[in-house]
Amino acid sequence: MARVLIIDDDDDIVDLLRRLLTQEGYQVQSALGHAAVALAADWQPDLILLDLMMEGLDGEAIKRRLRAQGRTADLPIIVMSAAQAVHEIARQMDVQGVIAKPFDINELLDWVQRYTPVYSGGAGAPPAETGNTLGGL
Repeated sequence: MARVLIIDDDDDIVDLLRRLLTQEGYQVQSALGHAAVALAADWQPDLILLDLMMEGLDGEAIKRRLRAQGRTADLPIIVMSAAQAVHEIARQMDVQGVIAKPFDINELLDWVQRYTPVYSGGAGAPPAETGNTLGGL
């Protein structure tokens, strides 16, 4: 079973993603800050969903710490954010993808499947546009 680590300070988003991904057959954990970096090293998720703007250690700082550790340096990271310039920020961060909030459920699942072992397609290409948006996230 593929593992997904959610790093986001919005409890509602974490709960929603946990329910959605668990229903799809993924093992899901969540954490913040230094605990998230430690959990990623210990648990070795197949994919990290990382929010950019968080209190304390923000998404960019967490990404830098993950990339600096041998055990987590190559883990795929998908950035999630409501920031206006999220796509530009993510391009500069060395991550596999970006999801703007509010996000589309199908797009999110496409990204997750692209970077987890249960998906048989090729990695790297962005998922197709869909229309199932979660408003307010």
